[in-house]
Amino acid sequence: MMATLTANRLQRDAFEPKVRMPGVPLRTSVETWKLLWPERYTNMSCRLCSKVLFLGAAAALLASATWAQAAHNMGPKYDVTKETKIKGVVEEFREVPGEQGTLHLVVKTESQTVLVHVGPSDFLKEIDTSFNKGDQVAVIGAVLPGTSAEEEILAREITDGQNTSTLRDDKGVPVWAGWKPAKK
Repeated sequence: MMATLTANRLQRDAFEPKVRMPGVPLRTSVETWKLLWPERYTNMSCRLCSKVLFLGAAAALLASATWAQAAHNMGPKYDVTKETKIKGVVEEFREVPGEQGTLHLVVKTESQTVLVHVGPSDFLKEIDTSFNKGDQVAVIGAVLPGTSAEEEILAREITDGQNTSTLRDDKGVPVWAGWKPAKK
């Protein structure tokens, strides 16, 4: 009889709180504890919590990796060491279809014709930037990797008359990185 009472007491003590809630009689604390953490769920709750924590951490890691990849997947890489300046007249502008619909300008300088990669058309509309055929422009940008001389340029800054549009920061990171087009 004594062994049974001791075994029941040990089993009950395993699920009783070690710290008593202030101002609450011990018996009420034990009953509340047993309501919140029934004996049959104690082991399952630990397993469930560890699974939820693991899945949450995996989801956060995946989300951060996706965001980082999206930030770096903004077209050709801008090389600051190959930065150049050109001045000329806009002969035409082309909207290249794709995920963001990129605008390119064909600029005629004194010595050659240069294709200038500007940025996403919707982004340019959002910042009230537009170009017309015949506009005098000054472009600061980097020569596109894989092209010779100044055939193609990734624009960092374009000045059209008195208006200057900054499209990339000093390191060449597009100002539209992380930007999402407005829903239509």
